[in-house]
Parts: sequence; C-alpha cells; structure tokens
Amino acid sequence: MCRVHSAALVAEYLHMLEDQPHLPIGAVGFEKVTPNALEESAVSDDVLSPEEEGVCLGKDFTESGLIGLLEQAANSFSAVSLLCAAKVVCDSASDEFL
Repeated sequence: MCRVHSAALVAEYLHMLEDQPHLPIGAVGFEKVTPNALEESAVSDDVLSPEEEGVCLGKDFTESGLIGLLEQAANSFSAVSLLCAAKVVCDSASDEFL
C-alpha cells in the first residue's frame, strides 16, 4: 500500500502542476484501491507550492516516476497474491497429508 500512497502523492503533485487528461486526477484516482490514499490530497496550493525550490524534485515526481511507482505497486500486489495462493495450497496439502 505504501507504493499506492506514494503514487497518489505524486499524482496530486502532477495534477497541481498541470491537469493532464491521461493522468489520474490527483489522489482521488486511487480511492478505489485504498480510501486512505485521499490523505495525500492534503498536498494543495496552500500547503505546497510547486515553485518552491527543492520540493518534490526527486525522480519519482514525474510521469515516468508515477508509472514506476504504479508498476512497483502492481508487482507487490501480484507477489502477495501468489503468496496467498501458495499458503492455501500448503494448508490444503498439510491437511491431507498430516
């Protein structure tokens, strides 16, 4: 979930800079994944100004950075799903063989 929150923060920042139709509308775009992502919408013009030097200059605060965070989140969800499936298989196997 941390990657989703990071992506929501980056999306909120990118939305503040310029509204792009191909990007999520800030943190709201991640509400279906986790309602807590809306906490990242606190990053607004009165809290953070994109013009402030040194703020949000990391490599993740770009469109490609957002895509990277989303890919990492998707990979994590996929890995967790596989582990959950493996646990079900292991539990079933241990019930049969014990």
